[in-house]
Amino acid sequence: MALLSARLCEPPFRASPLLPRFAPNACTRTSSPSRDTAESGLTLIELVLVVVLIGLLGTFAVTRLDSALGWKQEGEIRKLANVLQFLHRQSRARGVGYRILFDIRQNSYRVFRERQPDIGEAVQVDYLKNLRVQSEKERRAEAEIESMPTLEEQFMEEDSRAAQAVENRFFDVKYSDPHRAIELRTPLEFPSLSNSKQMPAGLELVDVAVRGQTISDGETFVRFLPRGVSEFVVIHLRVDEQWFTLVQNPSSGDVTTFGGKRSFSWSREDELDEE
Repeated sequence: MALLSARLCEPPFRASPLLPRFAPNACTRTSSPSRDTAESGLTLIELVLVVVLIGLLGTFAVTRLDSALGWKQEGEIRKLANVLQFLHRQSRARGVGYRILFDIRQNSYRVFRERQPDIGEAVQVDYLKNLRVQSEKERRAEAEIESMPTLEEQFMEEDSRAAQAVENRFFDVKYSDPHRAIELRTPLEFPSLSNSKQMPAGLELVDVAVRGQTISDGETFVRFLPRGVSEFVVIHLRVDEQWFTLVQNPSSGDVTTFGGKRSFSWSREDELDEE
């Protein structure tokens, strides 16, 4: 049969009564249906389905990214609340004053240890501090931070103070003057907190209300006194259009997080009042 087909396709073709009338077309090659479909490409319906599928996958990826960023921002809010509570408890347990410095313009914060100079130690006092403009105060504060002794020098400094007589150290801590001049130092127990902590993208430090003033630009600080009392502070943060309010109890040091932008004051009866 193969030999017969080959001969039929050779010219000149001779009709045979054994072949049907459409035999001359038997030599014509026809393509398979699968080959035609492959060469024809995607249909319009298939193309639309591909575009819709890509769009759904893109939307899912953006949603997952927004969720991850939201979790990170909320985690940073909880971390700030934990730092405030930690400083309050450490100041009471160690008898050491701490200070958390907020830089609203840079959207960051950092922690310092407060050191009161020893009696008889020379201290430079700025008598014009209250008359200076805010920018000059910030410049001088930054210069003071940059001039701090190195971490090794601070350890040697504290070792020297610890070598004093026990009774002198007791009276110095117990009856220290809270209004005496203060020098800023690195917290030796946890020096990493002295590094500037930048808020993540999307989380904004809006303002800090402390000492009867609400600061929405520049720098301000919150003190944690050695006797276990901190300054009453209200902190407002924002994630896009969502607001958060942190309030710290100055007596217990507990920090409460509220949703939305809310204002509070601390009454003389040691109670939290919403304004």
